[in-house]
Amino acid sequence: MRYDCIVNSLALCLVSIIGMPNSSPWHNGIVLEGTASAIINTNRNACGIVIADKTFQGLLSDTERGQETMNVGPDSTGLFEYDTSKELLVRLRHDADLVQSMTELARNRGIEAASFTAIGAVKRARLAYYDQKNHEYREMKIDSPHEVVSCMGNISLKNGEPFVHAHVVLADETGSARAGHLLEGIVFAAEVHLRQLEGPKLERKYDEVTGLSLWEVD
Repeated sequence: MRYDCIVNSLALCLVSIIGMPNSSPWHNGIVLEGTASAIINTNRNACGIVIADKTFQGLLSDTERGQETMNVGPDSTGLFEYDTSKELLVRLRHDADLVQSMTELARNRGIEAASFTAIGAVKRARLAYYDQKNHEYREMKIDSPHEVVSCMGNISLKNGEPFVHAHVVLADETGSARAGHLLEGIVFAAEVHLRQLEGPKLERKYDEVTGLSLWEVD
């Protein structure tokens, strides 16, 4: 695998401005890290909440320039605040499983909370649909090449170990799409953008209402 630092969509510009980052070895590839990751928080407040610049969005004139914080009500259930400590670009190996690879990455780098997106293509995959009535997953096998149109996921802890939760949309050669909870995705080529988060310990515990392991914060 290959791991690179990225700051939002400005990685190329930042590298040329602040210089090339340092590299460190990892048994499946190279990790490139540097001061660029510190710039991630320039558009966030102390709690890591995004600050929306209205002038940049074209909503206010320069003389009326201001910033507003995206807030969530104090009574909202399950609100957890984190800082983005680092962002990584990950190129997965051919024939690797996307879920296992992300789990291994989290375990080796001590990542306990993160979010990620992925694009690329898979040779085959196993998806699942959660039956809300019977509280069980129904598996769907895909045995042909598909494009990864969208893949979103997160990493937290379950029983003290990194746990990857991801959903994916896959498209075949005709453009027909299939989607669901990602159990396995055998990579043809895949690129992942991971945001490592710093904050309270985030662990999944069994929820009797849904039959799922959901987030709780210690």
